[in-house]
Amino acid sequence: MSVANGDDHLDGPECGDTDAIIADINHINDNTADDEDNGWILELESALLADCDLNIIKKITNQKLVPNRMRYEFWQVCLGIKGRHKVLSDIFDLPEQSLIRSDCQQLVDKFANSDDTERVSIRSGVETIITNFAKLNDVQYVADNGWLEILEPLLTLKLKTEDLFKVFESIQLKYIPKCYNCRDFGHKDQSFNFLRLLLQYHEPELCSYLDTLKITPDLYANTWR
Repeated sequence: MSVANGDDHLDGPECGDTDAIIADINHINDNTADDEDNGWILELESALLADCDLNIIKKITNQKLVPNRMRYEFWQVCLGIKGRHKVLSDIFDLPEQSLIRSDCQQLVDKFANSDDTERVSIRSGVETIITNFAKLNDVQYVADNGWLEILEPLLTLKLKTEDLFKVFESIQLKYIPKCYNCRDFGHKDQSFNFLRLLLQYHEPELCSYLDTLKITPDLYANTWR
């Protein structure tokens, strides 16, 4: 549209430009939405730098996907290991050391895309973690006990061995229902302990009531299959 006044005129959009105008408006709205969507990432980054507690971190993320570059810092807060330091031994002298080394090698063989040098480094780090965890918690490593299965996805974080050990140890001790520091704890007892933990999580009042009556899972679940 043009408005003529002598030699002066004001150019405006023609009717045929309506689609282009709408597209520009949508583009602006999309950019605004992106800025709003990314706002929580900046807030999370600031919170991680400020050592905020887990409740604040969870409120910021609200089940959103945490960017890879902040994932380890996020995990440290969730696992309560931020600021902890671990000095790992480089002495590999457990009776089951050959089994540990063999199982670690089988795990590393799955990383076909890595070069030989990287695979040697990964295997060494995994063996260090398994050996130190077994020593520090006075527990014997046995094949198929789940340790390597937990470590496998954690390796994708590409952390230093000491940092990876902290994550692995925290997950094992906090969230895996085992009885460490006790070599005589049988598999059946572990199952009963696991059952009680599940009951405590899903039915806390019932679990508390049974505990009050001293009715333990082995008294009523011994014949379950």
